[in-house]
This record gives sequence, structure tokens and C-alpha cells, in this order.
Amino acid sequence: MKKFLIVAILLLFVGVGIWYCVYYLGFFLRFSDEAAVEASFSTQGKDILVKSDDGTWTSIALKGVDISSSIPGQPASMFAAKESDYLRWMEQIAEMGGNTIRVYTIMDADFYNAFYTYNTTHDAPLYLMQGIVVSDEANYSGTDAYQSDFMGKLLNDGKSAVDIVHGRKNIFSSSFGGTNFYRKDISPWVLGYLVGNEWSADTVAYTDHSSVYSSQYNGIYFQTAQGATPFEAMLAQVMDQIIGYESWKYASQRLIGFISAPDMDFLVYQDIYARQLSKYCYVDAENVVPTENLKSGYFAAYQLFDFCDNFTAYLEETQKVSKAYLTSGLTTDVKYGGYLELLDRYHTIPMIACYGISSARGTLMDDQPPLTETEQGESLVDIYSLAIENNWAGGYISTWQDVWEKRNWNTAYSTELARNSYWHDLQSDGQNNGLMAFDPGKETRTCTIDGDISEWSEADVVLRQEGCALSVKMDEEAVYLLIQAENAPEKSWILPIDTTQDCGSTQCDGLSCTFQRPSEFVLCMDGRDASRLLVSEYYNPVRMNFLQQITGKDAFVSAPDADSSEFLVAYMAVKNSTLKTEEQFRNVYGMEKIYELEAWDTGLLHYGNGNPQSQNFDSLSDFCYGENWIEVRIPWQLLNFSDPSEGAIHKDYYQTYGVESQSITRFWIGLSEDEEEIAMYPVKLDKWGENPQWHERLKQSYYVVQAAWKEG
Repeated sequence: MKKFLIVAILLLFVGVGIWYCVYYLGFFLRFSDEAAVEASFSTQGKDILVKSDDGTWTSIALKGVDISSSIPGQPASMFAAKESDYLRWMEQIAEMGGNTIRVYTIMDADFYNAFYTYNTTHDAPLYLMQGIVVSDEANYSGTDAYQSDFMGKLLNDGKSAVDIVHGRKNIFSSSFGGTNFYRKDISPWVLGYLVGNEWSADTVAYTDHSSVYSSQYNGIYFQTAQGATPFEAMLAQVMDQIIGYESWKYASQRLIGFISAPDMDFLVYQDIYARQLSKYCYVDAENVVPTENLKSGYFAAYQLFDFCDNFTAYLEETQKVSKAYLTSGLTTDVKYGGYLELLDRYHTIPMIACYGISSARGTLMDDQPPLTETEQGESLVDIYSLAIENNWAGGYISTWQDVWEKRNWNTAYSTELARNSYWHDLQSDGQNNGLMAFDPGKETRTCTIDGDISEWSEADVVLRQEGCALSVKMDEEAVYLLIQAENAPEKSWILPIDTTQDCGSTQCDGLSCTFQRPSEFVLCMDGRDASRLLVSEYYNPVRMNFLQQITGKDAFVSAPDADSSEFLVAYMAVKNSTLKTEEQFRNVYGMEKIYELEAWDTGLLHYGNGNPQSQNFDSLSDFCYGENWIEVRIPWQLLNFSDPSEGAIHKDYYQTYGVESQSITRFWIGLSEDEEEIAMYPVKLDKWGENPQWHERLKQSYYVVQAAWKEG
């Protein structure tokens, strides 16, 4: 009996050991001669080809969407989305006309299980482009790309991705949402691997200027061309080993490529403009060459964004001459100023695009005003159509869903970044790129700005005075106000708002009235075109953080008084799209100085109907009129909330020398048409902590893309 138990235990340990080696360590023994490598996806010229069951090859234009695990209240790294969520989203993507999805990194098992379920229950499959990335810490570490946490991570994750695709991997790691058992063989529908999501220009440049690494690589499947860089040689080696691993272990290959972008493509700009464009590194897919052993195919991929529409005018003189065959006769009056056409002329391999357009209320550039959801969709379709016209193989819209935790340079400084996923920032460009929105409210919105006040009740009233009343609601996006009075839309209204005890004024220059409490904000409702939110110059976070880049003045040297009565329309910092000449840099000839940033008047309120069910739906709507009332929306960040889920607002900038938070439980607000002193009343904050309420809604942009992709 003892011998039997010993043998059983030994066999159990051997079995567990083999299981661990196979599914965790990727151990594999080949007992026969090397099998012929097969590929169900290939390239021909600039086309991507898919092999049918009957052995014929068909060209495919990728109509793709980036998808992630992000949902409100949870960081994407927690993989909170479930298999049912992924499956529902895949159904909607297919109904939109999409044929491909892209994930930028290895996902949890729920995603791949949903992908398998979808493709085994539908006649027309969805294809997958599997992304392979490094962490932000490695990407922006200040070291070179040959370090273990950069190149080593790409190699390890690349091999893990291969095993996952073939259903033979276990991962025990919090970075993948805990223990995941990948058992579904999804390889028949995996187009290929895309290495990288975005590269740090500093890391690329640092690697390329190192004298330690060679710019030459000669592998079995990839090698570098003359003129390649050490960073490109690293990418060639990574792709070579990923393809080699799949060829050896599974006798199959998929397409592969790596990401580039306009700020690191092959074009060389004049120094004066290159500095302003931050263009100082180059990652060129043409410098990595596949060998005849690659049976599948190789492609170029670009993250597209507005880099410099008139880019050909700023090229280095030698580039203008040597690249004249590329730049002459470009159709420059289209999106990206002819850039897609130029890349078509340059590249010898298929090209795919990763691109996104935001429907945020805020913006990033002075020449790119905010877009409605309909305009978002139209712009996405225009870019895709232009790419197809210029022989691109298609592209991926980034992203499927809005991502609440995203950040942008001109809003990130103002919020508690670790808590971004608990509220939706309408001002942040990056949070609003999705075709699907997560609207506040478990089933319906708390308030819809449409002039219909059926969702308002007596419990929402915070002040009632002779002839008028004011009601307040709030949710994960904004504070909502309802002004009620006879002929309210025809009158001008002043609403002072006091949130902090650190500063504020009882009067506002240009207004004859005073306020009962020192206020930091004044909401002026003055018709469809002039309604605006004003902020005290002292409590203006943009002034504190960006004044020098906007005006050349130091905000702390010339700090205003805490009780200053000067109020300005709330603005945000945006990039100045005008490139400076050498003379303008030196400010000679009395030329007007051009600064890096400009002020965008985001406090100007937009009139419209914000009901998605309405024929005249306007997703940018901030206020709307009814018969005797006005509905108003004020996004949280415009009121200097750094984390509304916990009632956190900004402290005194000139005491903390930056943005620090303090928690409040209420704010005060007043309403008047013509009183000399406006009485103010407290409003209790509704805090939701780490339990935001939300529901999914397909944006208007979804239906615009659907109409174009279904037709095509």
C-alpha cells in the first residue's frame, strides 16, 4: 500500500511538473522531422490575403476596431470586463461592418474565450491583430531598448502570445488579471502580431545614438537593410524570434509588423521645425526586410494623427530634393495634408493605420475644435476612405469604448490620476475616442440636456425666490442646473458659485451685482451665443500651470490677489499649430512672438439638444431652453474638481505651488436676474466613491461608420 501511495504521489508530481512546464514555461519536444510551415494569411504587393477553406487566396481590407477591457470604476489592467461583455461588443462590431479587432496587449482568458465562441457560432468570422507591448515604465525609463524589461519583455510576451493563440498557455500574474488558463485554439482567425503601441522618442533616440549596439541584424526570417538603426535592428530580432518560435513549435506563421508614427517616420525636417515638432528619431519599416523563409507576410503600421498638415514645406532641403518623387503633386487639401498618399508612394509593403478621433468637449490643438459624435464618425470614415483610396490595407479605429482612465497632457495635471476611472472627464480628449460611450446612470442618465424637465423633481430644488427657482443634480460627468422662471430663456442670469474657502471675490468686474459669499466661478446665462462660465484669475489652474507657455509670464512672479475681482472665461491650454521661423524665434524685426501654447475658451457654453434619441441630437450640448426654463451642464473639471467621486477640489495653487486636493462636502450657489446682492445657498455633494453608475450607449459615430462600412 505504501509503495502504491509513493508511486501515485510521484506520478502526480511528474504530471503536475509536465503540466507546469508545458503550459507555464512553454516546454515543447518535437519527435518528428520539422513539419512544413503553413500560413493562412499572407501579403502580395500592398494587399493582405486570407486563405479560404478551398485553398484560394482573397484580398481583405481591414475594417478594424481597437478593443480593451476598460470599463468605468476599474483600471484596464484589472481586466474587469467579462466574457459576456466581450462577446456583446464583438457582435456590435460585426453589426457595424467591422471584420477585425485589435488588442494592444495580451488579454485575459475571457477575451479569447469570447473570441472563440463568436467565431465558432458565426459564418463570417472576426479576425484578430494581437498586440505586443512593453510597459510604460520600460518605454519611458530613460534607458535603451535592449534592456531586459524592454526587448526581453517584447520577446517573452511575443512567445506567450503565440502560445495563447494556439490555446497552450497558463499565466499567473496580476498584470493579466490573475491566473488565466488559455485553452482555446483561436489561430485560424488570428491575422498576425503588431509589435508596439507607441514608442518613446527618447528611448528610440537613446538607443540609436548608443555605440554599443549594431544596426545590422541577419536572422532566419528578418534582416536589416543598409541604413537601418540599432532600434530597428532590435525590432527585426524580436520579430524574427516570434516568427521562429511559432514556426518551430506550431509549424505555422502569421503576419507581423511594428508600429511607427508621423513623429518618427523616415522624413527629415529642417532643424528649426524639427525642434518644434519634436522630431528627432526614425523608425522605418522599409529598413527591416523579410527573408524568403517568411511564408506569411510583413506590413507597416502607423498611428495617425495631425502632425503637420503642410509638412512638405518644412522638410530638410536635401529631403526635398531626394524625396521629390514622393512629395511632388500630393493632394495636400485632404486630411493629414497628403501624408497617406506619400506613404503609399514610399512603402513597398501593406500598410495599416491605427487612428482615433475624439468627441470630447475639450481639445488639444488650436486648429481642431471639439467635434460632435456625428462629426467624429464622419472624420473616422473620411480617414478610412482616404487610406483605402491610397492603397492602404485598412486600419483600426481607436477605440471601441470610451476609456475613463485615459489622460492628456492639458488635463492630467488637474486630476487625481489614480482615480480617473471613477468619473468621466468630458474635457479630456483621450477619454472620449470610443464608438461606444459609458453614460452615467445605471439605466438612464440623471439628466439629459434637452429642454424636457420630466426627470427633475421638487427634491432637486436648492433655492426658490420671487419669480424663479434653481434646481441642482449631479452625476459621474457633471453638475446639472435647472433655472425656472417665466420667460427664463429670454432673460440674462447670473449664478455665482463658491467651492473653496481659499479664495474668491464678492464681485466680478463688469457686473453691477455683488455676491453674498466670495465666489470662484460665475455662470452667465446670456443667450445662445454668449452664455459662459467665468473663473477667478486666482483660481484658474491653467494660468498657474501653463501661463509661461501661453504668454511668456511666470504665474508665480505675478500672482493675482486671492480676492481679485477679475474673472475670465474658463480656458484650457492647447498646442499652437503655427510653426515659428528662425526670425520669430529670435524675435527680430519687431515680429509678434509666437508661444508654444494658446488659450482655448472652453468656458463658452454650447447650445443644443443633448438627447441621443432626438433627430437634432448634439452631443456637445451644454444648455438647452424649454418653455420657461433652462437646463445647464457644467463638467466637473471646469469647476476645478480633481476627483468628484470623493468631492476633491483644488487647493490654493499659490500656497501649494501646483495642484493638490482637498475634500469638500458642499458648495454654494446663487441665482439672480437683477438683484444688487445675490443670496447664495448650500448644495450637498453626491459622492459615489468607487461605485460609479453607468450604462453602455452606442454613439452617433458608430452609426455613421456602420453606414459607410456596410455600404462598402
